[in-house]
Amino acid sequence: MNLVLCAGLLYPLTYEMYQIKRYGYKYLQDKNNINDQLYVWCGIANLISVQFTETQAFQNKVILTIILMQQILKTFFYLRIFATLSYIVTMIF
Repeated sequence: MNLVLCAGLLYPLTYEMYQIKRYGYKYLQDKNNINDQLYVWCGIANLISVQFTETQAFQNKVILTIILMQQILKTFFYLRIFATLSYIVTMIF
């Protein structure tokens, strides 16, 4: 199971590392890039934590809650692209 989760984090990790190499310090000035980094590193922390503790341990729940909240915000960010949904997303925020 951890191998599948690790494979799922491989693409975001390599893409973000490429972006850091390409843009340097300017990469960290965009808050969306920081959210992407948060997702990758919380995912890695989750893999490590699940490997050495129980799945239902408190720290695992905290890490998964952070990942879930970050992904919900990212979903709203992408929903703003569609003109019919942009008003609804603007009202939520």
